[in-house]
Amino acid sequence: MSVLARQEGFVHTSDWAFKRLFELESRLRSPTPSLQVEAIGGFPKLLDQFPFPTLVSSAFLKLGDLFRSSTNPLRYHIAQVFEASRHHLTQITQTEELLKRILTVLYSNDPIARVLALRLVGNASIVFAEFPEAQHGVLLRYQSSHPLEIAAAVQTTESMLKYSPEFLHVVWETILNKADDARAPDSVRVRLIRSLQHARTNLQLSMLLYQRCRVWIKHPDTTVVVCSAAMDTWRSVLQSHNELALDDADLVSQFVSHGLSSIRRAALALLGKWRPSRKALSGNAKCVEDISDRLVVHLKSLLESDTFVVDLGEFRQGAIVLARVEAAREPGAAFQSWKLTSELFARAMRLFKELLPKKLSSENENYLPPLTTASEDPPYRVLVVSTMVAVNIATIISSDETNTAAASFIRDAWQTIAEICEAAGHVRYIKQFLRISWAWCTSRGAESVITSSLKDMMGSCNQQVAYIIVAIASSRRHYGLFSEHCIKNVRHFSDTVASVNHNDHVTRAAWHSVLIVLAHCRRIPDLATLDLATSAICNWSAHVCKHADQPELHRMAYTRTGPPAWLFLSAMELLAASSRWAAVDQLSDALPLDFLSVELQNQVYAISKLAKAEQSVNDIAVFLRHVDASLSTLRTLDRQGARCTYRLFLIQLRRELVYIHSEWDLLQACTTDHPAMAFRAKSLLSRMRDLMSQTDLVCCAFPSTDAVTREWLAQLQRSLKSGMCLFESEELAVQNTSAAALSAIGNLLLTFMPGPSFFVEPSNPRICVETRPELGGGNSAFAVFSGSQFHFAAEGFVQLPRHPLSMCFQRVRIAVWLSRQPLGDSAQDLLECSKYYAIAQQSKRYSINGTFSESSSDPGTDEPSDIMWDQAILFEAPIDSAYFSCPCAVTTPSLRTIFGHADANILAHIHMFCALLDTSGHVWWTGPHISHPLLVSTTAKS
Repeated sequence: MSVLARQEGFVHTSDWAFKRLFELESRLRSPTPSLQVEAIGGFPKLLDQFPFPTLVSSAFLKLGDLFRSSTNPLRYHIAQVFEASRHHLTQITQTEELLKRILTVLYSNDPIARVLALRLVGNASIVFAEFPEAQHGVLLRYQSSHPLEIAAAVQTTESMLKYSPEFLHVVWETILNKADDARAPDSVRVRLIRSLQHARTNLQLSMLLYQRCRVWIKHPDTTVVVCSAAMDTWRSVLQSHNELALDDADLVSQFVSHGLSSIRRAALALLGKWRPSRKALSGNAKCVEDISDRLVVHLKSLLESDTFVVDLGEFRQGAIVLARVEAAREPGAAFQSWKLTSELFARAMRLFKELLPKKLSSENENYLPPLTTASEDPPYRVLVVSTMVAVNIATIISSDETNTAAASFIRDAWQTIAEICEAAGHVRYIKQFLRISWAWCTSRGAESVITSSLKDMMGSCNQQVAYIIVAIASSRRHYGLFSEHCIKNVRHFSDTVASVNHNDHVTRAAWHSVLIVLAHCRRIPDLATLDLATSAICNWSAHVCKHADQPELHRMAYTRTGPPAWLFLSAMELLAASSRWAAVDQLSDALPLDFLSVELQNQVYAISKLAKAEQSVNDIAVFLRHVDASLSTLRTLDRQGARCTYRLFLIQLRRELVYIHSEWDLLQACTTDHPAMAFRAKSLLSRMRDLMSQTDLVCCAFPSTDAVTREWLAQLQRSLKSGMCLFESEELAVQNTSAAALSAIGNLLLTFMPGPSFFVEPSNPRICVETRPELGGGNSAFAVFSGSQFHFAAEGFVQLPRHPLSMCFQRVRIAVWLSRQPLGDSAQDLLECSKYYAIAQQSKRYSINGTFSESSSDPGTDEPSDIMWDQAILFEAPIDSAYFSCPCAVTTPSLRTIFGHADANILAHIHMFCALLDTSGHVWWTGPHISHPLLVSTTAKS
């Protein structure tokens, strides 16, 4: 149902929709063709706005009637409507009637009309494909001699096969005969052959199609396009029970050196699904040699071009097939695939170094690499693809020699990429390459080939290379190889930070070492090393901040000794993960914000505000002010598309935790033995439990995120656990003290006195209310009107202990709420059932100490919050000596809107709970709780 149909004016809009349908129908009967075409074009918009099944069925039936009796131009426009509104066809309730109208035209004498009918059946194949009448009608059209009719039948067959696999059995012989007909146009034969790919789900038909595809390829009169289509269809039916035979692979390999690229790619893709085994190749060495020779000749021809115009896709497919053939042969054979792949990598490396110049000057971070080579492939892609081809070949050969050689190729590619800043558009491409190649080296046990050269790559200007260097060097497995080198760089950087003659590579290497140390200390706490890195950052920040008043010198000092913006932000995040908030604050002051983009400025501002908040955690007002500023900035970034949702949730949880701790400290500082202390402690403990559940929920909702945010989450969980232990250890003492104070007050005696509104006559004297005299509990129920207001009074006496009290009570407070009587058990405890059947009108939540707050609780139950306190209506009255009388007025709910059903009489209960107010404004919820049955009625009789 559409959005308009769910609005309040549903009846009106549906009536308007059918009125609009009748208007379109009247225009369809117009003798003017332009009005008819305009009316036909209005149907898709109407169906999109009001997709009611009744309206959809009526609309398509009217179009079917017009299609049966109109001219061919109008039939064309109707077929267009069926194509545009095909997503509404499933809502038609009279599909057979619609099909009968279309088949009338399909069996006419006009070939153009039959073509349009076939096209309409194809557009509506989602509902027509299963009908035998439609299948038979399409099948008969293949006997026509009209080319347009044949083409339309082929198109309709393709559409119907998507929704009816059984239709393939019906049209199988017809498609094969038509595809074998050399007189048929190539476009028709190609579409028919490709439509047979649906046979891959049928074991018998797929085996028959395997043989037929081989016949089509071997036939001398087969054209190029038909041969390519046959190879694609052949590849689609190759499965475990229908593998490519060696003789067939020999046949297909003859096309790998074809003059047309489409034939070569189709042949290589077909051979790519071939899995040769040693047993299958052992008996036919001549055939294997022929296949290998053809592949080697093709790969060499690709490498012979002086301009390096290489189709990387063809080379990869051919090299993989050749490697599989060579791996399945006798051991000790020479691997031509690896030799050719090595040559490809060498040429790609040479091309990359020649076409991508180094940095233009020492003060300019811009690079101007050519974006494409003569083969229209970016140099980055040529280098990465050639490296990954070597990885694929080494994986197939699976020898120690090739694995080590492939790892060395990866190392050389890393070193070459590390010297060049990545161009725009290649960031994600390089990132995936670095991640996949490192994972492969790790799986093959060849990571030492790369780690041995990571020290030389440290200080790379390539951001993605720097990321993976920090990740590898800071891991537990490899940190020992880099710890001494990194600590030395950090110590030297800290001692010589005042110098302005730092080389760019040396400065970046020092900052990379700082990041490695910080990332390692985040995983494995090492206070001495962490203090060293923090000290280096603080020394650098102090040096740069000396020139904060002079923008030119400030910018110069940062440019010569500072890190890039992305590295700067990573350092701040790692310091925050290690709880070094003072260093974060000092580091943010040293950064010239005009160097950054608006997004980076907001990120730095959010972290700096969070650092200021954590440093002032003992002052709750200052803490909340800084945290709110950080959250506001993060929300802005989140709306702009930055990935900070996870961090936003964690800071919100941290804010709530600090606030609960501050409230608990204030509660502990209070020395008054008052019941409100117990209720407040209970509320804070409940909020702490909710906070823990929310933290677990955030952890489950975001299973994968960056390491820094995971560390923040771990810190928050540790703080929550320690806070829970503290709260639970002190909660019992607070409750015992408050319970003793509450028991010393005494109690109240409360009675329910119905007011005159229970017996007042309604405005219409002819209407009276039927009452039920006795209920299950033995109490008489008072009948009240649904949706009306009734009055009553709560009267009682205050019984105080004889010993003097430290407080004086002046007023009484009555909490009133309504609850529905539980079905089938009138003797059920009313206080308990009121928590689950409360239906009173909504009011502000009132806490136990007389102030508005977010949570409250009932002193007589164990739950932290009850529904009666959320929905209670509060009344107050003064105490005259020991007597009080509190007038109350309550509005009964509407039965149909609140109770949810159409009962005429509903049994409900009115509940009252008493409290005393002392002179200081404290509320003492002493009780008691009483209830009285009500009969809320909508029935009346004369």
